[in-house]
Amino acid sequence: MLELSLLNMRVWFFFLNFGWGKGLALFFISTLVMGSGITIIWLDVLFGVIYFIQSLLLPIMSTIYRGQEYAKVEQLLKDVEEQKKEKAANKEKKPKKKPAEGAENRA
Repeated sequence: MLELSLLNMRVWFFFLNFGWGKGLALFFISTLVMGSGITIIWLDVLFGVIYFIQSLLLPIMSTIYRGQEYAKVEQLLKDVEEQKKEKAANKEKKPKKKPAEGAENRA
């Protein structure tokens, strides 16, 4: 079974760390919002247009700030690795709980 790990989200969805990845995701969401449902509500159109505009602007901003964006993402990923190491170290330091007396009889 796979646990939800907030520390791994930046690694699993790596493309969302960058403006072009967010733009791609927003373009997909805008097409879903505009194309879903039998009737189109004005709110769907409004959010579809907003998401579409953002999907155009984010890759442009990503291109302009490419170097700074890459450095920021690298720093964020280093922070995630440090937090994972700290979490693993804290997990090893915690003493294991002993089962309650008579617990083996309950099973």
